[in-house]
Amino acid sequence: MKKIDKHILKSFIGPFFMILFVVIFILVMQTLWVYIDELVGKGLGFKVIAEFLFWGSCTILPLAIPLATLLSSMMTIGSMGENNELIALKAAGVSVSRIMLPVMIASVFISIGTYFVINELVPVAFNQIYTLRDDIKRTKNEIKIPDGVFYDGVEGYVLRVENTDPKGIMNGVMLYDHHGKGKPTRR
Repeated sequence: MKKIDKHILKSFIGPFFMILFVVIFILVMQTLWVYIDELVGKGLGFKVIAEFLFWGSCTILPLAIPLATLLSSMMTIGSMGENNELIALKAAGVSVSRIMLPVMIASVFISIGTYFVINELVPVAFNQIYTLRDDIKRTKNEIKIPDGVFYDGVEGYVLRVENTDPKGIMNGVMLYDHHGKGKPTRR
């Protein structure tokens, strides 16, 4: 491998991974806005949300990898043109196709890797994300009952909690049932 090939590949690989990370982040945030109503208020732990985001980013890889390849190759050749490296190489008798050969070879390897990602990882990721979404949908909404206030967020009942200790145990609970006719009954 010639020095110019190493230089071109070095200037290609850095922007490729940076752009790939940025594109995945943007597309995951876009996907997160679609499913935000399913995630908020369920009392989910960090591990569940991280798993949801990981599988979501795996489903986005087929969109992000080609975009990152295109943008990083444009940045590589563009920066070479801006720094007059292309002019110097053309003056030395190197053809444009020879200058672009390392980027094209790297793109071929990236496309082969993308094929395996689409074929092997994406079906598993979609299966995991749909299973996780079903589990999250079955999770009941977390109820936050303030201390010392009559809470009517549960249909047909009014609750009052004197205090809640740090472990989440409620003390001095009063429950008023409003399902019967007449005045409410205290339980």
